[in-house]
Amino acid sequence: MTSSLSAPVQAAANTNALTINPATLTASLTGIVLKIYDGGTAATPVAANFNLAGVIPGDSVTVNIAAGSQYNNKNVGLGKTVSVTGLALAGPDQGNYVLASPNISGAVGEIDDRLKLDFRVDDGPGPVRVSTSTV
Repeated sequence: MTSSLSAPVQAAANTNALTINPATLTASLTGIVLKIYDGGTAATPVAANFNLAGVIPGDSVTVNIAAGSQYNNKNVGLGKTVSVTGLALAGPDQGNYVLASPNISGAVGEIDDRLKLDFRVDDGPGPVRVSTSTV
């Protein structure tokens, strides 16, 4: 007599979920963060002073300008270190990214000791003359 045993076949569900991690962006400072000497160290970078490396072409991600922006000292000079703290991402695609660090610094600061004004003089036909005056 021959006997065969068989067990029911069970299919196991795959419980592994696919996880997509956000891409990491690196923020840096660019251009010049300029102010006229006022005895303080507060800096006011603008949107154009921030660069984000790693954004996928077609995505829209920007940096929220942080309130904590400082020059390394109050003295007049060029190439001064500006430190920015508390950066955060903004824009419609921000959820696809994380910042490598919310704090950055760079030698982009300038504190000038004088106010410089450009004057345009339109004195008739011909090119407009531009002169600079220091106050």
